[in-house]
Amino acid sequence: AADFAATAPPALALAVQQLYVAFAHRVRPQAFNACTCGLCMPPAMGTALQTAPLRGMTVDVLAQYLNAARDASLPALDFAWLLPRVAELMSHGDLEGMRHSAELALDRLVECPASELTEAEHHALNAWLRVLWRWYLQDGTTDWPCPVPMLTHDADELLLMTALGGLPLAPLLDAWLQADSDWAVLQFALLAHALDEN
Repeated sequence: AADFAATAPPALALAVQQLYVAFAHRVRPQAFNACTCGLCMPPAMGTALQTAPLRGMTVDVLAQYLNAARDASLPALDFAWLLPRVAELMSHGDLEGMRHSAELALDRLVECPASELTEAEHHALNAWLRVLWRWYLQDGTTDWPCPVPMLTHDADELLLMTALGGLPLAPLLDAWLQADSDWAVLQFALLAHALDEN
């Protein structure tokens, strides 16, 4: 697909499509857990959130939604409906200027109880994370710097959000163990150094 980077593995577009299929049973929420006071989200953005087709959601609309104040005590089931599009834009690298990191782009995943996701949704979400992670690690290559625009920060961001979202870490750690790129080694060294400092 044209929106994916030239270096993106073909499996990434397939993983994104599988997310759309797995989450297709969900319907647009009647109300989104996002402040529409006009400061958090301009009226036009709120209207787009309620009317635009899922795959037509723009970076700007999702930026307003993700950055808006919200009631953190409520489960983020509205995010579950949006998740395939957020994942697609992350895979394009388009969220880089929106929430600056994978950690911030996926913070609502933490508020979406894993128990609320179906088996098919879990499978598709885990598959997408594995593909994105393997691309990030660039198995068997020495590409430099990080080829995934959304993951220009330390490796622990995606691992952290995976764990906090109640998703299995083992497949990502196994892929890291098997990766032999300079980038993968550097990220391991950075994480080990950060843990040692703490």
